[in-house]
Amino acid sequence: MEELFVTAHESPNLSEDPQSSASREPSLEHGDSRKTNILPSPSSSSSVYYSARTESMIENKSKFSSELEMSIEYSKVHWSELAETDEDEEYSPEANLMHFERLKAHPRIWGEFFRDFDSLVVGEKIGEGAQAEIYAATLSGLYECAVKVFKEGYALRGLQQQWPEGMLKSYKEKIFFIPKPTRMPKKEFSTTYSNPKFIMNINNLYSTNTRQILQCIYGGTLLKEERFKNRFAFVMKRQWGGDLRNLIDARMLKNHNQGPPFPPHNASQLMSDIAWDIKELHQEFGIIHRDLKASNVLLPHPDAGSVDLFDYNLCPTPSFSSCSYPVIPVVLADYECSLGVVGTAFWRAPEILQQLKDKVPSSKMKFSYEADIYSFGMLCYEIITGCIPFENHSTIDYDFVLNGARPELPHDVEPCVKNVITECWHLDPFQRPHISDIIHRLGNVSRSTMSPRENVWI
Repeated sequence: MEELFVTAHESPNLSEDPQSSASREPSLEHGDSRKTNILPSPSSSSSVYYSARTESMIENKSKFSSELEMSIEYSKVHWSELAETDEDEEYSPEANLMHFERLKAHPRIWGEFFRDFDSLVVGEKIGEGAQAEIYAATLSGLYECAVKVFKEGYALRGLQQQWPEGMLKSYKEKIFFIPKPTRMPKKEFSTTYSNPKFIMNINNLYSTNTRQILQCIYGGTLLKEERFKNRFAFVMKRQWGGDLRNLIDARMLKNHNQGPPFPPHNASQLMSDIAWDIKELHQEFGIIHRDLKASNVLLPHPDAGSVDLFDYNLCPTPSFSSCSYPVIPVVLADYECSLGVVGTAFWRAPEILQQLKDKVPSSKMKFSYEADIYSFGMLCYEIITGCIPFENHSTIDYDFVLNGARPELPHDVEPCVKNVITECWHLDPFQRPHISDIIHRLGNVSRSTMSPRENVWI
């Protein structure tokens, strides 16, 4: 299995004082070779919230037969770039079945990760990416889940090389059960967001004190029904309505491409929660995500399809025992095949773009935790502006980023948030903040936007 590239001089100092990174301001002085220029993305509008992609969605929405069809078509611009595959590994349904049986036969190595889900019923397609399709499914006719089915042609032996060691190790050391969902009639759920069962369920799953993102995958299996022909799949916790990029797009469509997708308190909450998941991947499992972006952040929900896409932030969820306020629960995803991607377009750090420019083979490309931090900054840019980084720029021209260009941030962004993002974008990986520092600083922003008298967001 390919080893994660994390050397002593690249790894973050996990014992570092969280305050130390806060004091490291990136040098923006004229003439400094490490300077970062905050330049606007090319667009036909001067507004930092204007997106030509969103404008195209508005104009062409009626041409699609369904929202899913339009969502998939417009998602292709931010599909992951896949690593090179082993050309000697030929795909066949029979070879996949034989290799899956070998994986199942070694529980001492994999735990119970690879197994048959006899009661799994796969339903309709609900999403698609570069490497896999997502389907709705049920287990035992009761438990809602999702199935990430790898596209035809992917040999299971080759896919195995994409799985980070930290993920499989966690399943060997821990026993994961499919949780029994808190069920309630859809009518009751859809008429009120203050249902105590709902609040308790979401709080237990998504509070920062109990986040366990690796528990979102129940296991790996081989789908043997005729339409899938022994394609490998991950059985996962059912996620509501798609991903954070879907929600951003829906919000941008509603505001006619003229404003931010979220109010400031939701933006800082989203960034903070995603940062917690990154910390868990980095520090607990040693996993470098390699492809952080809004489309790899999922929006879990216990009752899929019952919440209005535009009103999702109205759901009151307590993060602390003493107060409750509106949050958008999210969970980071797509780390399970992180060794099989080389990131996406301009979410990638300059040092990754430089390797692409130098035509370094994907199997030899060097990723680090700091590269994830840069991509997190671009994810934050999506949350704040609704735009895709440099969406109108050629995705094979990296020089302008290597020379210091970065997207433009709104002038009224909270200064602390703006500082965090611009530090994440630093050309020098060692000048980027540590994930613990980011969490600390974003947490301070969140607390500063709460009313102490009412314990609600201002």
